[in-house]
Amino acid sequence: MEQKIAKQVGDSGLIHELELAVHVKETVARFTSNAAMAFPCGWSMTPGEAFAAIALAAIACDGSMDRQEAVALRGQLNKRTPFRDLSDDSMGSLFDRLIAQIRDQGWESLINEALPQLTLSQQETALAMAAMLVHCDRVVDPAEDAMLRLMASQLKLPEGRAAQILDVINVLSRDSLASN
Repeated sequence: MEQKIAKQVGDSGLIHELELAVHVKETVARFTSNAAMAFPCGWSMTPGEAFAAIALAAIACDGSMDRQEAVALRGQLNKRTPFRDLSDDSMGSLFDRLIAQIRDQGWESLINEALPQLTLSQQETALAMAAMLVHCDRVVDPAEDAMLRLMASQLKLPEGRAAQILDVINVLSRDSLASN
């Protein structure tokens, strides 16, 4: 019903944001009791799936996902190959499987499986994107900070590179014009 109302609004950007938020809410509800759609045992992720997995883990690691995070996730993925060309159904199926894996094994397992599928350059981008996503609601809670530290420790980047990436995202994300 919420999707039908959103389609009547007429703004395609708003429609996609609302549809994603509704889809995420419905998918999380489905997998609260049933996680049968996880990736098959012995199957490995593609780099694109791994990238999406890291993005989802970044916003799910604190145990909740609000509309602002869902919109930020969709925005980060939509500007990248292969996601900009995926249909809503394909994107939904991918997130169904990733959410199922989080429900079954936790976000840590998702990151552990995803990182080895990425090149060093992709790992740098994935870390920066994850940091941007945890900052999207302007509050980085301890679970999100722990996720970023765990991810940074598992990357095969040159010494200090992961810390440099996180520092830059912190600088870009701070509200330096706010009253002290």
